[in-house]
Amino acid sequence: MGKLVNAHSRPSGIVQPVQSQPVTLKLEIASELQIAILFPEPKRRRTGVTQKAAVPSRVPDHSPHSTLNQFAPALKKLLRHLTSAVLLTCVFCPSSTAQTPVPHSFQSIAITSDSTALLRFAGRPAALFRNYYDLYPIEHSANLLNWEPLATLLRTNSITNLVEFLDLTSAHQLTRYYRTPTNHFPTAYPKPTGPHPVGTFTRFFADPTRTYRHGIKGNSSFLVSFWYPAAATVGKWPVPFMDSKIADWIYGAGSDDARRFAALVDHTHSGAPCATNGAPFPMLLYSHGNYGWRTENLHDFAELASHGFIVASADHLDCGATLTPGGQVVSAGDVGSDRKRYFDNKVADLHFISGSLSDLNRDDPILRERIDLEKKGAFGWSFGAGATLKLCLDDPSFLAFASLDGSLGDVLFRRTNSLQRPLILMGSTSVLFDYSTNSAYSFRLANSEHRTYADPLPFVESPSLVSRRVAQTIAGCLVSFFRKHLKNEDDAVLDDPTKVYPDAAGFRKK
Repeated sequence: MGKLVNAHSRPSGIVQPVQSQPVTLKLEIASELQIAILFPEPKRRRTGVTQKAAVPSRVPDHSPHSTLNQFAPALKKLLRHLTSAVLLTCVFCPSSTAQTPVPHSFQSIAITSDSTALLRFAGRPAALFRNYYDLYPIEHSANLLNWEPLATLLRTNSITNLVEFLDLTSAHQLTRYYRTPTNHFPTAYPKPTGPHPVGTFTRFFADPTRTYRHGIKGNSSFLVSFWYPAAATVGKWPVPFMDSKIADWIYGAGSDDARRFAALVDHTHSGAPCATNGAPFPMLLYSHGNYGWRTENLHDFAELASHGFIVASADHLDCGATLTPGGQVVSAGDVGSDRKRYFDNKVADLHFISGSLSDLNRDDPILRERIDLEKKGAFGWSFGAGATLKLCLDDPSFLAFASLDGSLGDVLFRRTNSLQRPLILMGSTSVLFDYSTNSAYSFRLANSEHRTYADPLPFVESPSLVSRRVAQTIAGCLVSFFRKHLKNEDDAVLDDPTKVYPDAAGFRKK
């Protein structure tokens, strides 16, 4: 069993917070900073013309906008403490070529005939991100002091139209302020479909029984990341998809691939408070494939978390690249030369994390009393699917298992008569379906290859309408499966997933 203890004492079983890579927000220096404000216009019908008030220009006392004066001290204080240029309205951007990025800004704010606010946003990403999306986080306030998240807009970068948002909450508001970062937040992923925002954090776990990890004497630490249903939080921007050191190691320092992977973000927010509505949440453990890494299926993790699951994923000994507590990049050796050792280490990592869940549920500042320890499941891709299957066979507290084109031979030849829990098999794992004695589902994906079952190929390396549709089939079926067998919520998708996801071919169930 793993043990969580105080990070300052550093005994065995320690779990330490890891310093997350900061999101660098670009500072925009402008000769005039404008505040986007909505005011009522008494005695006149609203015309839909954008209304702006420059800072620090004075507003005449006879103007209906004179109420701005009472906010001037608060505004000055706010501007002094704004972090890394979160602008409250538009900064003038000169015209430029299609390849040159243009910062996010407010293009206009108009009042519609039903008294709601129509916000239009400008901005253009670099050509490197043309095949992806861009995120526009918006926050709003009634007094410049108390801000709340309003929405995060998703723009398809290949479409050049202005981004628009109709704020249905603005009707009958006396005054409304909006702000958005000028940064680009390019992402490869569509937005999660569940009702919850998604939070994330990363910890170093240390297993004192294995102290020569990656050939470093005394090193027993490995990184574990968590994704969970979060509460909407002001000032939390999307986190990077991959650490820049890891991107350089895997794709080559300075290459377009490394730059792209390091600059992309996902739909999660670092350190956001865990949601309370719906808690406690079922717990899922994930295991990556050979030479993969813990974030290789971010789309699935975020989708599951948005629907009320907590997901944990570790960098195993066979990972393509990971960081040590000292910031050194390390990676696996020749996995094929000692397959059993790497497999056994993956399983040991999973058992160690599982053994630490009770302590996390008691002591962790984010997950305290949020984990449903009676409802656990596991899933993995390729070699990782075999490791999570072994975990489920070893530990009956894991109630459901999912395989993403799993490599399961290491397990099947040892244990072929104990598959008594629900399972879903996507890809070439039909033999396991035959051995199952409980609820089982199996299908393969059209237009796919082995690497389609992990995020980088369908979303980042070769994004297309087909590849994204196939990847969304995987995520959607995972959500339906774990909802049905861990939450007792049946959306009937698994009665016949081909009706919802036409790429799910050869479907079988029992």
